[in-house]
Amino acid sequence: MNRTRSARAALLVVFGLLAAGTAAGCARPRVAELYPQLTEYGGRVIDEVTFVNPDPFSADSLDALTETEGTYCRWLVVFPFCFPGTDWGRHVRRLDLPTVGGDVDRLTRLYRQSGFFGTRVEPEVTEPSGDDGPIDLAFVIYRGDAVILESVVVEGTEGIADPDSVAEVLPLREGERFELADFVASADTVNAILRSRGHAYAEVLRNYGVDTLQDRANVVLVAVPGPRVVVDSIIVTGNEVLDRGTLLRQLTFEQGDLLQRRALVASQRNLYALEMTQFAAVSVAPDTVQLTPMDSTTATVLVQMTEAPEHVVETMAGYGTQDCGQLSGQWTDRSFTGGARRLSLGGSLSRIPVACGGPDEATLPFTSEWDYRATAELRQPYFLSPRNNLVATAFAERQSEPQLYQRTAQGARFAMTRRAASRELLSTALEIEHRETLAAPALYCAAFAVCTPDDILLLGQARWRNALSANWLRDAGNRVVDPTSGYTVRANTLWASPLLLSDYDFLRASIEGAVYRELRPGWVLAGYLRTGSFITRAGIGREDFVPPEERFYAGGASSVRGYARSRLGPGIWLYEGDSPDDIDPATDTLDVEFFPTGGTSVAVASVEARFPSPVLGDLTDMAVFIDAGTVGLESLWKLTSQWRVTPGAGLRIATPVGPIRVDVAYNPYPQTAAPLYVQDFETGAISRVTDDYRPADPTFLERLQFHIALGQAY
Repeated sequence: MNRTRSARAALLVVFGLLAAGTAAGCARPRVAELYPQLTEYGGRVIDEVTFVNPDPFSADSLDALTETEGTYCRWLVVFPFCFPGTDWGRHVRRLDLPTVGGDVDRLTRLYRQSGFFGTRVEPEVTEPSGDDGPIDLAFVIYRGDAVILESVVVEGTEGIADPDSVAEVLPLREGERFELADFVASADTVNAILRSRGHAYAEVLRNYGVDTLQDRANVVLVAVPGPRVVVDSIIVTGNEVLDRGTLLRQLTFEQGDLLQRRALVASQRNLYALEMTQFAAVSVAPDTVQLTPMDSTTATVLVQMTEAPEHVVETMAGYGTQDCGQLSGQWTDRSFTGGARRLSLGGSLSRIPVACGGPDEATLPFTSEWDYRATAELRQPYFLSPRNNLVATAFAERQSEPQLYQRTAQGARFAMTRRAASRELLSTALEIEHRETLAAPALYCAAFAVCTPDDILLLGQARWRNALSANWLRDAGNRVVDPTSGYTVRANTLWASPLLLSDYDFLRASIEGAVYRELRPGWVLAGYLRTGSFITRAGIGREDFVPPEERFYAGGASSVRGYARSRLGPGIWLYEGDSPDDIDPATDTLDVEFFPTGGTSVAVASVEARFPSPVLGDLTDMAVFIDAGTVGLESLWKLTSQWRVTPGAGLRIATPVGPIRVDVAYNPYPQTAAPLYVQDFETGAISRVTDDYRPADPTFLERLQFHIALGQAY
């Protein structure tokens, strides 16, 4: 049978690798014969290891490949120093001839597998300073000429896939350097094409010839498709709470479909998406449980499950510079009424006054009351397809942005999310919310020319905010946390309209994305761009009113880092104290507070280079960055003259949950010129004193903005 033949091939590969490893181990003692010049230095202390002519690879890459290393200092694992006059912290490395021989073999194989078949590697020792002094070891690479691929021939796919079309999608390219990794990947690509068409036990025989005189290579890939295989039955084991029907709905194939490996993988991923799943495997069943074990055209699929606990309780306590003390808890039923439905009941408290801010914090708007959120969420994991899920959420909350606004709301949200690809999500949602938004009186007065208590009360009344939203996320980064290559992009639109029985009326859109490129091992160049704008907006109480919580803001740890959180863009200066008639802004030194008013358009761009730190390089990275951004009330295309650019540098400390980020940015600009308002202590009345007030320029230290956060800025 084809399955038996595949198993035999796998065993041959394993025995071949074992034999190769044994041969390499036996060959290492011969290094003294191959490199007699090293014999007298055996056991000597190595001061430094270098690589000569490493191109096209970096010295860092070759250093990671080899085992021989120089003596270094490190105390208590992390501190990069030695105690003078002692051996504390000093890690001595000595010349070991078998290890050097193994390094030579690895380096030689690397270059030959990369197409430089005539490469030689020679270890050389620099003349030591004394008879017993430390030595420097250099691996000198004499790289051979690159072997160019002359032809690629694919056979055996006739009637299944056109051989010429198959050759066009292979990693191997005629006229380019012949790399063995691409050779193996090309055979795997042909195999994947055959298996995607139902030839589940297909094999590909691969062969290549190299003319080292002409530096040319020729490749032949011969496909052995075997018969098309149909799923004749599905066996499910290990499930107790989840019923068979629920699990079968998560599979991307049914009984009678062609057996395709990618369908097995996708089905296994769908099973893991169920929170009731602790372990899942979808594979071809062994011969002992096959429905028709002697028939190579049919196969039984085995679905193995280990379920997670059905009920889970989670609690959390923490502290943040913005949210102060925080408490949260959640109870979850992972199979509510069966069918893997997920019911969660949760709540959280934040802004609990535990070491929260400085002595004046309690006097600022919206800081004296706790924020809260209570939610009930029901998730249906299957809706017409295992790629779709429905979520219904009911909530009640009070959330605040200190000095800006406080929102109290109750409502519900109904959303459908579709996984378009393995790391691509599409979602739409209907949000129904009854909210009351209170903003600082000075913000209403400056942003909306509403200064009287009655008018402010009108804008702060509870209203319905019903909206439709659409979101798209594409994550093509190589890692979920701290990617080094690839890109991510996210787009969002939100439409609130009287047609949805909403008191608000606007259409808002935004898009943001980041791209990552690894310049060399450990060196990453990252770029970020964010834009957003209100396409339409209508008034509430007065024309062009946009609620504070819907507006765009910029500045902060993940934005333009030369500014504090939300402080980039338009705003006002507020002075609380004397009567407006007793103030002369031109001569008086005022203790004022800046209140950002946000904007209807935003643009933020950033470039950041991340690289290993010269100190504690295994645990820390460094970064330099330039952030730029603008926020305004004009359309996005009219913001070109208002950009602010702030450079900076930072430190990244590796942790199991992501890097801890410490950034400092420099703001070269004077204080923002904005209207000055005075709020009378006794009456609470707000008066506009001047249209263009600018405090004294900050000192050098005041121009520095420090940020501490978990995870990269983007």
